[in-house]
Amino acid sequence: MKLKYDCPAPSKYGKDLPLWKTATTCFLRIVKECTLQIDAMGEQITDERIEGIWRQILDVFRGGILADCSIAETFPLEVQESEENFDLALIASLEIDVVPHLAISRVPDVLIAQLGKILL
Repeated sequence: MKLKYDCPAPSKYGKDLPLWKTATTCFLRIVKECTLQIDAMGEQITDERIEGIWRQILDVFRGGILADCSIAETFPLEVQESEENFDLALIASLEIDVVPHLAISRVPDVLIAQLGKILL
């Protein structure tokens, strides 16, 4: 996801979605399910594992949000709008599927601060 427009072509022939879009879509599904399962499993997951999971999730969000999108400025306006709408799905997932779950006491404050830095 952090390669975004530098990703290789998704297929040699055909009109498949760019790899970064496929990766983003899959990641968003995984994050939604993962946060639900973390809540459902509760104390069965160690604090260290909780921290590790959240570190990985936030790292992928960082890559997606901070990816170099400068090439998109050369796209036609309708393509730019489509790309922007796709990126908004990433932000919406962050708002809906991540932020509410970070409030649990088992998530270290340093990770919450890391999210703030990503969003700045």
